[in-house]
Amino acid sequence: MGQDAVQEVTGQGAAPRPAAGQADAVAAKLLGDLNDQQRAAVSAPRGNLLIIAGAGTGKTTVLTRRVGWLVEHEGVPTWKMLAITFTNRAAAQMSFRIASLGLPGGPDYSRMWIGTFHAVCMRLLHIYCAEAGLTENFTVLDTEARRQVVKRLLVELDIPHTNGLLRDYLSGIGRLKEMGLRAGSCTEEHYSNLGFSAQMRFDEVYSSYELTCLRENLVDFDEMLLRSCELLERYPEVRTHLHWRFAEILADEFQDTSALQYRFVRLLAGPDSHTLIVGDDDQSIYSWRGSDFHNMERFRRDFPGVQEFHLEQNYRSGQIILDLANLLIRQSPARLSDKQLQGKRGPGAQVHVTKCRDPSYEAAYIVQQMRTRHQAGVSYGQMAVL
Repeated sequence: MGQDAVQEVTGQGAAPRPAAGQADAVAAKLLGDLNDQQRAAVSAPRGNLLIIAGAGTGKTTVLTRRVGWLVEHEGVPTWKMLAITFTNRAAAQMSFRIASLGLPGGPDYSRMWIGTFHAVCMRLLHIYCAEAGLTENFTVLDTEARRQVVKRLLVELDIPHTNGLLRDYLSGIGRLKEMGLRAGSCTEEHYSNLGFSAQMRFDEVYSSYELTCLRENLVDFDEMLLRSCELLERYPEVRTHLHWRFAEILADEFQDTSALQYRFVRLLAGPDSHTLIVGDDDQSIYSWRGSDFHNMERFRRDFPGVQEFHLEQNYRSGQIILDLANLLIRQSPARLSDKQLQGKRGPGAQVHVTKCRDPSYEAAYIVQQMRTRHQAGVSYGQMAVL
């Protein structure tokens, strides 16, 4: 086990619980401005939590307040907590909002791990680089560098290709890693399911790519996740240490997780730790890149004693557009729950739907609408075209 993994943890006692009067002040600070649904989720007893949060219902507020509640009310040390997000921007916002809680006592939230899936995996691979089969100075391939490596291999293998085919090879390698498949475990069926014919020699390309990355100490973004999962599966002592280290795991936007990301969360969660996931199956739009909102249903099944909470009070939109959204999404046969978003901003403006016969007519119609509003006193700076 990497020494850094042990040395990074000091001050191993639980966080001190506030005195009675201070506890009331903490509760008021964390719960006072929340609605009933939010308050119930934030103050729930420690355990595995599934929070199904509709659009604009304050899920980030709930997640950050939950962190404060666990530290201040339940006595969980900040260094025993891990929060996983999907973008660097979301991670930065979460860090800022947690640090800005302004609670009595001022716990050191800088010791909490907060980051994207890839950032968390990279941190683990640096700590356990030897166990992961890497050296300390491994290089992370960005999109362009990865493209250049595959392009070089295609030339070396004398495989004719266009830019379109190069994109197909890159996408295929990513999809196979997302499925947890190494080159040695792939079959012709795996390749054909991705649309690759025998003439494309994809097995040679994937195998050469893996060998090149291993030889040159390179790691791409998909590799970070796959290698981290393999690390936790191959080394029980590493897994046991992380189970102890991360007593509370919080994952945002869970409807966007892939099979590999779900596998990673399951491996991080120990028998005595607790996992909280926040997501909305109605906002799942990334299936084309491997995300699967059914992971929320799998969480219900795979994690013991899951407590479920629904956030349905929307703070972003008027009720008219929410009613339309509720009506449309109700047609989906695969929803986890029948959420009915309730707005807090009044009825709002009417929704207008215009059918355009072709793109040129659509563009002309939009321009005319903008001109009409501008003439009525609305500045162009207040308009947005999606």
